[in-house]
Amino acid sequence: MKLLLTIIAVALPVLGLLHYIYSHDKIKPEPVRMLFLTFLAGIAGGVVSLLIGRYIGTVDIYTTHPETAVDYVSLTLLEAIPDECLKLLALCLAIRPNKFFDEFVDGIVYAACISLGFVFAENVIHLSFYTEYWYETAVYRSYFILPGSLACGILMGYFYSRIHFKPSARLVHWILVLGVPILCHALCNTIVLLYDRVDGNSILFGYPLMFGLIVCTLAILYFVHRLIDKQLERDLKQK
Repeated sequence: MKLLLTIIAVALPVLGLLHYIYSHDKIKPEPVRMLFLTFLAGIAGGVVSLLIGRYIGTVDIYTTHPETAVDYVSLTLLEAIPDECLKLLALCLAIRPNKFFDEFVDGIVYAACISLGFVFAENVIHLSFYTEYWYETAVYRSYFILPGSLACGILMGYFYSRIHFKPSARLVHWILVLGVPILCHALCNTIVLLYDRVDGNSILFGYPLMFGLIVCTLAILYFVHRLIDKQLERDLKQK
């Protein structure tokens, strides 16, 4: 029963974001079958990421307590690099041979599906190990970690589309397609780690950090919305 409730709690926000992404692909919508297969590729990547994290000790960095700034940077990057590399690999495998990848916004759509599948797998597996307060953890991971992961995926898809449709600057975009999501991922991890490091009920630190998390989440969602609209406008102008 708990596993079923966990899957439902994790799936609802993911399905909502998937619907949002799909509804914005208005010009030539991608086949649902391709998006579903891409989502499954993201789930597979999330499982592999957890196996790698278990091996290198980053399976759940939010329970660790780094002491110095160097520890924070190394820990967040160590967790972010394998995740984003796996997402890029899944993206390349999913859309390289895909004949439907013919618009700039398509890279964003496919990368978002991979990222949402990735975080869906991670959230289900993480929450299955929580025996107490799992619902609080579900809300925490769904509404703070999920938007950050989605933003990383959309940034990756944006630069991947530039690689595909703007070959003149391909080398620069190959660096950015991995470098920018890694930095964004590490920044999101750092904010969450800082909040976990202090007393959540502290007026001096806990409440301001919680407010910062909420503001960052809203800013990420706004940024995602604007970036997708911008690419839709680009595609419309090319028609």
